[in-house]
Amino acid sequence: VVQLIKKSKRILVVTGAGISVSCGVPDFRSEGGLYDIIGELGLGLPQPECLFDLEFFKIDPKPFYSFARRLLPKDGKERFNPSLTHRFITALQNKRKLLRNYTQNIDGIEDVAGLKKKKIIRCHGCFATGTCLKCKKKHTQSSFRESILKGEVALCPVVRKRRRQDTICEGIIKPDITFFGEVINSKVNVTLHKDNAVADLLVVIGTSLQVAPVSEIVQYLPAEVKQIFINRNRVKPRLKKNRIWRGFDYELLGNSDIIIALF
Repeated sequence: VVQLIKKSKRILVVTGAGISVSCGVPDFRSEGGLYDIIGELGLGLPQPECLFDLEFFKIDPKPFYSFARRLLPKDGKERFNPSLTHRFITALQNKRKLLRNYTQNIDGIEDVAGLKKKKIIRCHGCFATGTCLKCKKKHTQSSFRESILKGEVALCPVVRKRRRQDTICEGIIKPDITFFGEVINSKVNVTLHKDNAVADLLVVIGTSLQVAPVSEIVQYLPAEVKQIFINRNRVKPRLKKNRIWRGFDYELLGNSDIIIALF
């Protein structure tokens, strides 16, 4: 595996919540993860996934904002500190080996680790910004962070000029993360199609590969491109029907930071 990484020049890295757990960010599906926490909070949801459902959010954003502060660092810092795995990906970039990092994570730790914007594809958006559902104005998280910390619904403060009297928008600010029922940015699929054609190695770290388009990357790469999987447990990716996938060439099971430290 180490030799593969050393000789490869266009590495495609796919990352999930597992690489941020050591930073203090809970993942979604494991025991004690976000879905378990949501269920324990008694937010009155039919099921935990509703917290990230677009139509549910439009109808009632209060449960999301009651929970959202748990997506922020507990120590009062603005950003989480990168894990060893994050720094490994940045090292690949600095050695000009990283083709792209496709991340399912919304925490924005890649930026803190020093990854360049052109090297990151955020498949599910990012919590660092938000958009007003009413006037479509973009907002940085710092502008509505106080609402998040208080558990209050963030409302757009944009002043709308009127002939008789100016008004405040007060539309709901939705963080720029991809909710269920929301179309994934077309840039993801366009860039992925281009990258699949030139990648010479795939490294998948910390994801169960259950959500498209990340779950489908493994089956569209050319057969000669080796695939490395690093995760706590084995997984069975959710693939498109009638597509053949040979499986991973190498599986390294365990904590990604500990495994990466051996490289």
